[in-house]
Amino acid sequence: MENLLAKILEKKQFKFRYRGVLSDHEVSIHLPDLTGKEYNTWGDWGPMYQFKLNSDYPISIEINSQTGLSETLRVHLSILRIESPMSATEREEYPLFMTIPIEDRNSKIELYFNRYGELGDVRSRLDTKNFEPIRETL
Repeated sequence: MENLLAKILEKKQFKFRYRGVLSDHEVSIHLPDLTGKEYNTWGDWGPMYQFKLNSDYPISIEINSQTGLSETLRVHLSILRIESPMSATEREEYPLFMTIPIEDRNSKIELYFNRYGELGDVRSRLDTKNFEPIRETL
C-alpha cells in the first residue's frame, strides 16, 4: 500500500470533467508537495494516512468552464487524509481515496484511486454521477 501512496503523491495534480445540466467544467486539483513528508498511519479496515499541511501551501482547485470562464479556489487544510473505503468490494476497485472539503461551497470532493495510483472515480456530496476522470496520456 505504501507504493500506491507514493504513486498518488508523486502526481500532485488530478484532473476531471464535471458535466452538469447547463455546464461543462474541467477541474484540476493541485496538491502541495507531500513526497518525503512525515505522516501518521493507522486504520481499522485498511490504511489511513494523515499528513499535516502547512497553511502557506494550500490545495488549489482550478475550474475552467466550456464558456471560457475560470476560477481558482484555495483550500487551506491543516490535515489531509488519504484512506481506504469502508466497503471491501469498493476497496478492491479503489483501495485509497482522499476527501477535499470546499467549505466556501458547502461541498466536498472525493478522489478515488485505483491500484495503479490513477484517478478512477470522483464524487461529491452534492452530485455523484456527472464526474469523469481525465486520464493523462504519455
